[in-house]
Amino acid sequence: MIKNILKLFFLTMVLISNSFSSDETNIEKLLESSGITKQVKSLPEAFQIGIEQTAARDKDFSSQLSLVLTNSANKTLKPQIVLGQIKQTLRESLTDEEIKNLLDWYQSDLGETITALEIESSSAKAYQEMILNAEAFLKDKERVAFAKSFDSLTKSTELIIDIQKFTMFAFYTALSKASNPEKNVNYKPVEKQFTQMESSFKQQIQQGVTLALVFTYQSLSKEQLVAYENFLKEKDTQKFIKESIKGLNKGLQRVITDLSNEVALYSSSLAE
Repeated sequence: MIKNILKLFFLTMVLISNSFSSDETNIEKLLESSGITKQVKSLPEAFQIGIEQTAARDKDFSSQLSLVLTNSANKTLKPQIVLGQIKQTLRESLTDEEIKNLLDWYQSDLGETITALEIESSSAKAYQEMILNAEAFLKDKERVAFAKSFDSLTKSTELIIDIQKFTMFAFYTALSKASNPEKNVNYKPVEKQFTQMESSFKQQIQQGVTLALVFTYQSLSKEQLVAYENFLKEKDTQKFIKESIKGLNKGLQRVITDLSNEVALYSSSLAE
């Protein structure tokens, strides 16, 4: 579990990084440099992995059902839909002054250093180093405290939970529609299940995120860590993070709806 959480974290870790402006081109650059584009593009793969894992452990999971889910997901789990919603939310919420304030920091020496460290730490080699030396990294209480603060300010744990919840609900939606295309999906069972597991799940995610942040920023001085923390606390930065997550969740809800409709249509055509 913790290994998967850490892998997911490296897809979602950077919610703020590099540069952007109010026009479409620079917003796209922001999403690329921040890691949001990479994170969103990973959603179809995560869903497909869920299909394969379920098929491997559940003998009642037929090849036809796998085909229905895979084909429907390929048509509806479109990263550009989610990214489009995030772009729209940012365009509508950020002012030119807020954009300039953020841009100034992202183009600073520290901003570029942090971006470089985040890219470097996402490699497979870096991941192995982090896991092998996890205990030593977590013994540094001061850096652990900074990491927990960064997690809270960037909403990294919350973002990962949102992605996990999306994957769980999307898979449940697809299975429900595949078995009964005409019936509306009853989300109460899966909502109850997610609520029951969320507390322990959140704790595991927080532990993974803390380790990843300590590892990623290990070369930064205390002064640099303080400067980054202060930036994250700024009003403009918090607004950017909040609006990015808001756009992400709107986009995820839209693709779940599209997936539900496509599975129902595809399943009905097979039954004819």
